[in-house]
Amino acid sequence: MLNKCNQCSREFQAFNSEIMKNFQSLMSFFCISLLALVMTACAQFQFNYAFSAYKSSNFMLAIDLWRPMAEQGNSLAQFYLAEMYVYSPLIPHDYDQAAYLLNKSARLGNKLAMTRLASMYANGYGVKKNPQKAMDNILQTRDNDEPYTLYNIGILYQFLEPNEQNLALAQTYYQQAAEKGFVLAQIRLGNLYEQKSTDEDLSTALEWYEQVLKNANRIPRKDGEFIIFFDQIQGFFSASYHVLGIYDQQVSDMVQQTYLKLAIYYLEGKPVQLKSGDIVATFDLLAKQGDLRAQSVLGTLYKTGLKIKKDEEKAKIYFSLAAKAGDINAQYEVAELYDVPSQLQQHDQALFWYGSAAAGGSIKAQSKLGEKYAAGLGVPKDLIKAFHWYNKAAQQKNSPLVEAAKEKLEKLSDILTPAQLFQTGHSIVPAAPGQK
Repeated sequence: MLNKCNQCSREFQAFNSEIMKNFQSLMSFFCISLLALVMTACAQFQFNYAFSAYKSSNFMLAIDLWRPMAEQGNSLAQFYLAEMYVYSPLIPHDYDQAAYLLNKSARLGNKLAMTRLASMYANGYGVKKNPQKAMDNILQTRDNDEPYTLYNIGILYQFLEPNEQNLALAQTYYQQAAEKGFVLAQIRLGNLYEQKSTDEDLSTALEWYEQVLKNANRIPRKDGEFIIFFDQIQGFFSASYHVLGIYDQQVSDMVQQTYLKLAIYYLEGKPVQLKSGDIVATFDLLAKQGDLRAQSVLGTLYKTGLKIKKDEEKAKIYFSLAAKAGDINAQYEVAELYDVPSQLQQHDQALFWYGSAAAGGSIKAQSKLGEKYAAGLGVPKDLIKAFHWYNKAAQQKNSPLVEAAKEKLEKLSDILTPAQLFQTGHSIVPAAPGQK
């Protein structure tokens, strides 16, 4: 009996020991897990705090918070610290350090870093230009559930090394993103179709532009959405995200230009589903923002009464905006509106704008000034000035007005003396109203 009790006691002790070991293991696992959760929460809090500072333009605080996190292997901290090394005015630019951090972040799977590297390799900005590395990085960001990644791939295929094969690939990626409702892809896809020569392609382009019109108010805004843009004038790739407002402005510009295209095609009689009120609202918004084409088109619409009620005073307003910005066609148009025989008080304005357009190379304005000075229409008759402006017009090319100007020159040459002909070499531009 005693032996049995001793045996039971030993078994109980062994069982109890096993339970304690399991309990200790469980507690250790729990403590480690809890500690990991706390550390993760602390790291996330620190990152979020740094990101808030970054969005508030408190860059030095963001840098101080991100630097230790980057050293510990946080891929987002590595990415944003790299951004500081490239763009922050508060620390010396260090492209080598930026590229080092971006490559570390990219190896950890950070698609923001891959996208930034793609734009840097595409431009040769901070790194040696390498189209292959640019494509390698951007292709790694592909995510069929995130249409902006498809759009970015399309941008590089279209503009990095443009050829027939790459343009076809660009169209494929744009198509995939456009079908998911991504507005920028719809714009680029429309652009590609518009550049083709058939009526069918133009019709397809207009259909995509109309989708832009429908979706423009539903453009997604995500902090993680990193978009590559391409400046076709400067030949430069840039990557933007909307947290600092840069992204939104670039998107807005592209959408507004698409509205402008649609309105112009509508005015040309193309099958576009627009109303005259939509056209005026679109052009008016762009005109007030300084778009010369919108100002000139609105001026033309109000001057001619095409699609909207004719209103010459409004035409003057819009043509004047474009004229003051240096548009020589608008300068000529506003001059014509002021050039009314029954309203002599406006004639100085007309003469000034004719002169501005003529000096800028408008053959219509040069011919008009020649006509006015030759006949004394609203100005003192001056054959030397008439010869000067007809001569300017006669030197132009590809205009039916050239031959007419040459005929006028021949007639004036028979009238003017040699001394007068010598004087015609001087440039004569009418002064601004109120100036002598």
